[in-house]
Amino acid sequence: MRSLLTGAMVVLCLALPVRAADETPPWARDAVEQLQKANLLEGYPGGNLNGHRAMTRYELVELLNRVEARDQQQHADLATQQDLTSLQKSAEAVREQLDQLGVSDLERKVDELQLRVDDVNNPGL
Repeated sequence: MRSLLTGAMVVLCLALPVRAADETPPWARDAVEQLQKANLLEGYPGGNLNGHRAMTRYELVELLNRVEARDQQQHADLATQQDLTSLQKSAEAVREQLDQLGVSDLERKVDELQLRVDDVNNPGL
């Protein structure tokens, strides 16, 4: 979702000079309004978006930074690095216990049995 949104923003920014709401062509008005409502597009002091000129690289970088910051804020309650590290340690502990029980070797044994069954079912191959 984030890459789709970022891609759409880049295409919009490169293809469409941003304009103030009253200057925005009808075919772009919804997109500009959505960006403004999402606080991703602020314009210059006084609210002017200078839609008569192309966006600079610096303005594009600022817009992409806002998209990234918003994405991080929306996903701040997801797993932290500490959570992931703890989960990895737990998974490793379970893997070690399964190895001690011989379960990790189970997949290899099943594969060997499948080969033997295939040999029995297809003796001439």
